[in-house]
Amino acid sequence: MAKTYPQYEVEWEDSYSSYQWQEINSCINEEKPSICRSTGYLLKSGRKYLLLALNISDIGNCSNRVIIPRSAIRGIWPLERKPK
Repeated sequence: MAKTYPQYEVEWEDSYSSYQWQEINSCINEEKPSICRSTGYLLKSGRKYLLLALNISDIGNCSNRVIIPRSAIRGIWPLERKPK
């Protein structure tokens, strides 16, 4: 089996964009960042970001990665594995 990685749940603020024309007052009063939650294996905890992967394999591959800037993170919680 490949190296094991700890699992975490991360709550973070995501950027938001819109492509529609709107009145400026409508934009100012309506828009705000989305609050997201991601869970995965913590592959790297850098000074500026976290790197999570949803899947890891026994041959050392990973998929469905997300890089989350630390400035966007609202909370981090470890996920504990329960023995079978």
